[in-house]
Amino acid sequence: MQTRFSRTLIAATLLSTAAISTPALAVEPVMGAILGTTADQIAAALAEDGYKIAKYENEHGEIEVKVVKDGHRQELKIDPNSGAIVAMEDDD
Repeated sequence: MQTRFSRTLIAATLLSTAAISTPALAVEPVMGAILGTTADQIAAALAEDGYKIAKYENEHGEIEVKVVKDGHRQELKIDPNSGAIVAMEDDD
């Protein structure tokens, strides 16, 4: 019984570590979501949910990305060190 618990604990630990260390894919843009720090990483993270990058630029120490999905436009500001969304607003 002890061995089964140990294996389950090890498997859970490995899965949670893998989830933290791998780049985010298919991320819906919400505050704090990790998208990446390059245009390619950000585009890949959003592409599986149908988002396309309309504009990408480094501005005022942040990555500014304008994205479009189903005609709806949003502007995302991303921390260049962590890759996390730090601000967002509708851009219609």
